[in-house]
Amino acid sequence: MKTTQRQRVEGRACIVDAPSSWTAEHDASNATAGPMWPDLVLVGPHRGCGPRPRVSISVVESTDALYDAPGRVWESVQRAHPQAILTSSDVWPHPVWGEGRLVQTARVEQGATLAHDCYVFVDAERSVRIEVDCALVDLLPLEDQLADIVAHTRPKVA
Repeated sequence: MKTTQRQRVEGRACIVDAPSSWTAEHDASNATAGPMWPDLVLVGPHRGCGPRPRVSISVVESTDALYDAPGRVWESVQRAHPQAILTSSDVWPHPVWGEGRLVQTARVEQGATLAHDCYVFVDAERSVRIEVDCALVDLLPLEDQLADIVAHTRPKVA
């Protein structure tokens, strides 16, 4: 039976138990670059001929309502990629934050179909946004790893 090695990955956000095949793309010192810089970026194992899968995690102080999250995610995706289509929006549970939202979109770039999944969780003080970008054909094989990463994400406590 194959065993998967686990690791702890930290930036301004923390993944307490991540698959070892995923690596941090930048160190925490880059997190001071401004509000648009993600708190943590993970790059997954290369599969096929598409781009390497990326998980970007942003934790921001916010009191926005969770029910507004899917609309805000869709608006930001449309601004960045006007040709994107909304493929689904659903409830997604988290062991720390409880109920969240998952918004899935897809787009075609340079002949490749790309997936963009965005998980949003809100508590009394902050909003956590976990975004996944990968080739659409890679999404299903990575689904279990991605769900595991999302479930193990925590805001870093100072």
